[in-house]
Amino acid sequence: MMFLSKKGIESQEEIIDLISKDGTVSEDRYKLHLKAWYLIGKFYNKVYSPDPEEQMYFTKKAVEYYGLIVSYCRLNTNASDFIPDGFKSSLDAKDLLERQIIAYQSRKDQDIKQKTEL
Repeated sequence: MMFLSKKGIESQEEIIDLISKDGTVSEDRYKLHLKAWYLIGKFYNKVYSPDPEEQMYFTKKAVEYYGLIVSYCRLNTNASDFIPDGFKSSLDAKDLLERQIIAYQSRKDQDIKQKTEL
């Protein structure tokens, strides 16, 4: 799954690069950006690593891309029409993943504290 997710991320980043180089401003361009950000967020969310630190990296990247969608849609109210259900699912995924990051950091801090007390 990691290989497929990384390939998906790369392909969506290429699309964003191509769109950005175009330089035109249009509704279609924003639709493509939002869809690419959404897919990149989903791909990062699907990547699994047995290394907790690496997993947190992927989780934070997913939050970053979901956050781009949430921020953009909040600033441009009609933007959520470009990706039906994408705004809501991005908002929910971002919230859940942020909670996972906080829980992980809390466990990590607790482990460090216990080790220093020994």
